[in-house]
Amino acid sequence: MVNGQVDCLVLGGLMFFNGVDPLILLMKPQVAAGAIVSRVKRTGRQWSRYVLPSLVGLGISLVVWWMWPVAFLGPVMRQIPGYWNSSLWPFGIPFGLFSLWKAWKTADERWGVVASPLLSPYVNLPSYLGLLAVIVSRWPRWTVVVLIAVYGLFAFGLLTGNSFP
Repeated sequence: MVNGQVDCLVLGGLMFFNGVDPLILLMKPQVAAGAIVSRVKRTGRQWSRYVLPSLVGLGISLVVWWMWPVAFLGPVMRQIPGYWNSSLWPFGIPFGLFSLWKAWKTADERWGVVASPLLSPYVNLPSYLGLLAVIVSRWPRWTVVVLIAVYGLFAFGLLTGNSFP
């Protein structure tokens, strides 16, 4: 599951708000883990009741599979320098921190979804699905402008015989 394509399952976890959703969102933290910040903010004084089911689940997993986080880090650290890693690390950190702050300030989980891939040292391309969905829903006009520009460049390349990498 280190590089498993569970991104849509994680994004589906955004539909839940019952205390178990942090476990789903943390299945692949580079997809949408930042949404937990805004959800904790929205729970207010009830935040401990919100995170308790996930802490119990984490505790049970540590009892059953002792030290699994340490065993998990080995393969992850080997994948960071891989050619398939499309992370913006470390250049995305300022934007990710701003998005995380905005998620806390506004209690809008979309900002947390934006922050997640920007703060992760390992992201493969499908992990940007949440970020792209937020951009399309939040700024649809800019999305259309960018798509027209990309298709224009593609058409220009086809017409002139130039290829773009």
